[in-house]
Amino acid sequence: MSPAGPTSPANPYDFVDGLPTGSAFVDRPALLEKVTAVWKVPGRPANLSLFGLSKTGRSSLVARALAGIGPERRRDLAVVWLSVGRQPSVYGLFGAMAEQITTAFPDLPELAALAAPVRDTRDLLKLPGAIAEFFGAVGERGRHVLVVMDDFDRAPRVLPELSAFQLLRTLASEPDYPVGLLTISRRPLAAIETDAAGGSRLDQVMGERVHVGLFTAAEAGRMVDRARRAGLDLSAVLPELLAWSGLHPYLLGVLCRRLVEQHRETGRLDVAAAAEAEAGEFRSYFSRLVEELDEDIAGGGDLLRAVADGATVAPAPGSRRASAAARPRPPAARPRPRPRPPAARPRPPALRPRPSATAWERPRAATRTPCRSPGSCGTSPTSGSSSATAPTCGSSPPPSPATSAIPGCWAGRAAPVPAATAAPRWWWPPSGVRRTAA
Repeated sequence: MSPAGPTSPANPYDFVDGLPTGSAFVDRPALLEKVTAVWKVPGRPANLSLFGLSKTGRSSLVARALAGIGPERRRDLAVVWLSVGRQPSVYGLFGAMAEQITTAFPDLPELAALAAPVRDTRDLLKLPGAIAEFFGAVGERGRHVLVVMDDFDRAPRVLPELSAFQLLRTLASEPDYPVGLLTISRRPLAAIETDAAGGSRLDQVMGERVHVGLFTAAEAGRMVDRARRAGLDLSAVLPELLAWSGLHPYLLGVLCRRLVEQHRETGRLDVAAAAEAEAGEFRSYFSRLVEELDEDIAGGGDLLRAVADGATVAPAPGSRRASAAARPRPPAARPRPRPRPPAARPRPPALRPRPSATAWERPRAATRTPCRSPGSCGTSPTSGSSSATAPTCGSSPPPSPATSAIPGCWAGRAAPVPAATAAPRWWWPPSGVRRTAA
């Protein structure tokens, strides 16, 4: 394919070095909806903190969301865009804010006189009173202001004291002031405040905190499809493009721009050659990231380089990781022994059947029992007994086996236990009980 002629369309990726507006903006619906919600509701704008790495589309996202504000939608709303890093001091910051508001409401000429004290004062004790009078007059006239503070990471240089952050908090939270605040930064707002003044007050009144990260796969596809405006289809080399640039909005745009130029010059698509041609821009971008990291965290750039080289980096003194490493660890827990199975319990002895009512007899004192066969047991009747009275057997001497076997003779023996007082069904004789012949 021959090189492109002078009538070729413009490169659709020329916007990557600036702020993409209009058709150059790559749509990011989810983020755009959150930013647009700041001013869509009538009345006082909401507060929003937008943060993320540089060159990820933070400012372009806000500019796109605010492009819908016009006289036909919000005649009562003025948008003030300030770059905090370009302001010389806290007085210059609030003075520029008052000037832009006065210019945004030309039908309120009386605001110019009230803006002069805010612009001219150099006394931090008088500044809050001048600000309160100016913004109070704006609110009394039914007007509202949305203050966009870009590059808010530079705020520690402009707002060196916690009282300066308190002024912004008062404007963004008190009902007497019709002000909404939108900050754009690399780091979260609370971290910036803490580093600047040792505490956080402004972050407490921010309604929402939105992180702007890398492209999603769908957003990266929309970025690559923009090449069709130059008559080029990059969908076939999309995986190779993402292998070099990832989903980073800026790096992907730089690589696509080089591919369009390469195709116009040579008529071919070589992603590796385009990446080699843009290697200097890639290194420059990452060098800026390292500088920003050094600025945010002392020595952070060296730490990033060490990690990139594959070195094992010791935790910084005083960090949470260092504190956790210095904390003594408890001794390793010993493994619990496995519980042994319980020993077999001895079985109770087999129960013997209940004895008969006359098998067991308790020892009792020998009683004189009428003898059925007088004299047959070897004893004589007791002296003094009459013939009319039944003779009884004496208790001694003990009967012989021959005579004790006579039926019905109980001489010298205990009487049997009656059936009514027999032992229960399972019963063993207590100690002292002896068994006699039936």
